[in-house]
Amino acid sequence: MQSWISVSYSSKTYLFLGHLISVEGIVDPRKVKAMLKWERPTNMTEIQSFWVLLGIIGGLLRGSPP
Repeated sequence: MQSWISVSYSSKTYLFLGHLISVEGIVDPRKVKAMLKWERPTNMTEIQSFWVLLGIIGGLLRGSPP
């Protein structure tokens, strides 16, 4: 039986569905860099959008649906 999943145990990090997974956790330096480049919200609509995004991320981190 041939497996459709290929794993290399010599690697310390794996790319899975666009996320880098390592022993330390799921962190992708490219995505962190993109978040650090975000500009500050300048009006109420941008602030509300930012808070919605934080709520979604917080829900994902807690394991509950957004």
